Amino acid sequence: MQQALNSLDESIWVTFWRDLKRLAANTKAVLLVFRKSTSQFSTREGLRDWDLWGPLVSVLSFCMLLTKSADGASSMFSVVFLTVVIGSFVLTLNILLLGGHIIFLQAISLIGYCTLPTFFAAGTAFASTNKAYRSCLAAVSIVWSSYASVPFTSASVSGKRKELAIYPIMLLYLSLAVLFLVSL
Repeated sequence: MQQALNSLDESIWVTFWRDLKRLAANTKAVLLVFRKSTSQFSTREGLRDWDLWGPLVSVLSFCMLLTKSADGASSMFSVVFLTVVIGSFVLTLNILLLGGHIIFLQAISLIGYCTLPTFFAAGTAFASTNKAYRSCLAAVSIVWSSYASVPFTSASVSGKRKELAIYPIMLLYLSLAVLFLVSL
């Protein structure tokens, strides 16, 4: 029988390594989403074992990258951070209205991890001033982020409503991609 998880009775290092392994597994599930071996990742387990460390690092890194080149750094940081928070609220509300099961912190975790492709696209966009190159990177990041969020979102909604649950997420990643195109 599996022992109940209790972080009060374990050492700090055990808790740290467990959280680091969870962060690595969730990051791998997002970044290697197109590989067949990672598509077998348990989506229900990924939603149930959510964390906020990975999304915090991902969103803060994305915000700092965009504020590096923006004129109004504090306003750009606020806009990106609020976009993620409001997007998480809309995702939570949408899934609950569609009859699914998700909590707000799970939505923040999902959106935070799935902004990693947008972060990498924005970082790569600094290499060139070509607008077509940057637009292609933005398009790839939208598709990648949206595709990475499909297994997690579809696990929380049943049946034919999966497309309705994914649509707001695609709009969120579109707005984040537009933000990084505007800020560069």
